[in-house]
Amino acid sequence: MLYLEHDFYSNFNSGVNSGDNELLTDMIVNELSELIVYRTPKIIDLLEKLDIKISAKSSNEKIVDVIILNLSQNNKLIKGLAFLISENNDASKSVKVVVGKDGKERKIKNQSRAANVKEIDMVATGLMGIVDSFKYKPQLKKEFKLKLMRVIETKSNAVGDSTRQLSTNKNGKYVFFAVVVIAAAIGTYFYIKNKKKLAADGMLVDGATPPITPPVPTTVAQPIAQPIAQPIASVTPVNNI
Repeated sequence: MLYLEHDFYSNFNSGVNSGDNELLTDMIVNELSELIVYRTPKIIDLLEKLDIKISAKSSNEKIVDVIILNLSQNNKLIKGLAFLISENNDASKSVKVVVGKDGKERKIKNQSRAANVKEIDMVATGLMGIVDSFKYKPQLKKEFKLKLMRVIETKSNAVGDSTRQLSTNKNGKYVFFAVVVIAAAIGTYFYIKNKKKLAADGMLVDGATPPITPPVPTTVAQPIAQPIAQPIASVTPVNNI
C-alpha cells in the first residue's frame, strides 16, 4: 500500500491502540521504503553508528536484509529507525506548495519542529509489535520483506533511480559455485549409473571388481584298488568212527 499524503501519527496511533498489525505493517513498509529510496545516506549512517556492517554501495535488498536481521536483536536500531521515520514525516510537513496569482507553483517553508519523544516512542512501539509477530509467525517476516521490496521497486522506478541496485548481485562466484555443484552432481549420477549397470552384468561384487582367479585344473579321481577275495577252501567232512 502506498501512502501519498496522510496524517501519519494519527493513523499510526490508531493502529497501535487497536492492535491492527496489518495496518502498522503497511505503514512501516511505506516509511522504511521512503528512507531506503530517498534517504539512503541516513540509513547507512545509522547502521554504521550501531556497528552493523553495511556498505554505502549495498543494494536495496541488502539494506532490507540487514535491517530485518537486526531488528529482533537491537533495540537501538528500532529507536533509530523510529527517529528517522518521525524526522522524515516532520520534514515533509515543513514545506508546502501553493499556487500564486500568476498560476505558478511556489514552495513555502513552514516552521519545522523536531520529532518529540512521545511520537518517536509510539513509532518504536509499533516496530516492536511487528518484530514480535515475526517470532510467532516466521512467515510474516518473509511477507514483510516481499512487501517492502515491492514498494521500494515501485518508488525507485518512479524516480528513475539507477544508481543503486535493487537486488543483491548473485553473479560471479555464486554462479561459478552453482556450476561446480551441478557438474559434480551430473558426474556422480553417471558414475552411480555405470556401477549399477556393471553390477547387473555380474561384474561387480559389493561395489568392487573381483580379482580374476585362475581356473583350478580338474583331476580325475583314481579308483581305489579293492583286495581280491580269496576262495574258501572246501572242507571234507570226516565221519566219526
